[in-house]
Amino acid sequence: MRSRLTLVVLILISSLCLAASPQKPSKTKYLVTTVGSFVMADGSGVAYSMAYEVRETLPAQVFAVATFENPESPKEPLRKEFEVPADATSIKVESPGVHSIRNDVLYKASLSLYLDPDHTKRLVQHDQKVHFKMGKQMHAFVQQRYGVTIR
Repeated sequence: MRSRLTLVVLILISSLCLAASPQKPSKTKYLVTTVGSFVMADGSGVAYSMAYEVRETLPAQVFAVATFENPESPKEPLRKEFEVPADATSIKVESPGVHSIRNDVLYKASLSLYLDPDHTKRLVQHDQKVHFKMGKQMHAFVQQRYGVTIR
């Protein structure tokens, strides 16, 4: 009985981890995508989770703007602004959460780095497609546990 329960838990965990499979990593002069996925969290729903390796030393501290295609309202992208130190070797960012997402869809995440806080001098724009896909057997569990509707 205990081994069956362990097996069920492992299957559930692996299914949630496979909810988003990364696409071919994008590369720009300054960045390469190392992680492009979705994560689930109590209360906040499902969010993009992105990580980038800095390929070339940044010329100075930069001002980052991350935008994410909004599965609930495509005309209103999700957005996060933050600063990145000049000596950064990696950048990580999560989007705000949403509570509804379409299954088996490629969504776009973009990271723009600016040399100024007013976002007028763009250093780079880095775009990445992120695939959300989850088996139908998990939809009810995800709805109940995380409040996320998978369409």
